[in-house]
Amino acid sequence: MALTIVLKDFAGPLDLLWHLIKQEKLDIYDIPIAQITGQYLEYLQAMQDNALDVAGDYFVMAASLMALKSRMLLPEPEPEPGTEELVEDPRAELVEQLLNYQVFQEAAGQLRDLEVERSASFAKPASLPPAEVTAPLAPGAVKLIDFQRAVADVVHRVQQQETAVRHIELRPVLPLRTPSPQCSVSYNG
Repeated sequence: MALTIVLKDFAGPLDLLWHLIKQEKLDIYDIPIAQITGQYLEYLQAMQDNALDVAGDYFVMAASLMALKSRMLLPEPEPEPGTEELVEDPRAELVEQLLNYQVFQEAAGQLRDLEVERSASFAKPASLPPAEVTAPLAPGAVKLIDFQRAVADVVHRVQQQETAVRHIELRPVLPLRTPSPQCSVSYNG
């Protein structure tokens, strides 16, 4: 079972990284790794200065960001003449992780909304009829034809009720009249 450490408002290294990207309003597909790495390391340093125990996952993310930063600083090798290779963006894996994280955060938000909505309603607990009303049946006591007739009877009654609802006629309602000033009502209670 994994241990999740929540530091202040962040539930993990991706949460901190996602916060920094949203705070700076950066394009997730074009993350300036140098800028984000610097901010990430500043935040980790601030957590250590405040004597907070920082989980290893945060340092793993910091190391990954620094590795990405160093890969981005290296010059791209020249492609051989006649072959055009697509150069893979070193940030692609990080972007994919962040997009997945965003999907899960949105789903968690929707679940929180549903939880709040559900907590505002009350359900009646399941109840069984009293024991004196129920009677156990012996095997074979009810024939299939009896069951079919009972179901048909229930369906017929439901159809009759639906038909009755369709014949409701609307009548205009007269507005209420206000009492005249000459009329007074008193109550001796």
